[in-house]
Amino acid sequence: MVKGSVLHGNSPRLLSVDGIDVEAPLADNLIFMRNRDVPGVIGAVGTILGEQGVNIAAFSLGRGERNAAGAEAGSGGKALEPAEAVAVVHIDGPAPGAVLEKLAKIPAVRSVKAVHL
Repeated sequence: MVKGSVLHGNSPRLLSVDGIDVEAPLADNLIFMRNRDVPGVIGAVGTILGEQGVNIAAFSLGRGERNAAGAEAGSGGKALEPAEAVAVVHIDGPAPGAVLEKLAKIPAVRSVKAVHL
């Protein structure tokens, strides 16, 4: 389920995806990703886009709740599974297919899609 709003009469914004809060502009060219919330994802995305000459206009993130796993953590409590996360990357032009393929190869990324509005 997706929730959104229009601000100032002409600025559509994405507010939530499947219960994950994320505030992102909905305009022009976007890359939408679902990933596990683990270290290194943002850096890998930025590196790939930079190497491919794709400029980031805005980068919006959101993450869901973390779930307890069966393994015990060092503090005696249950370890937490990484949360499901979403990223909306507003870019200056259409996302080249090669960029999407490289992003999809990031181990924590579950899905990546280009959106043109």
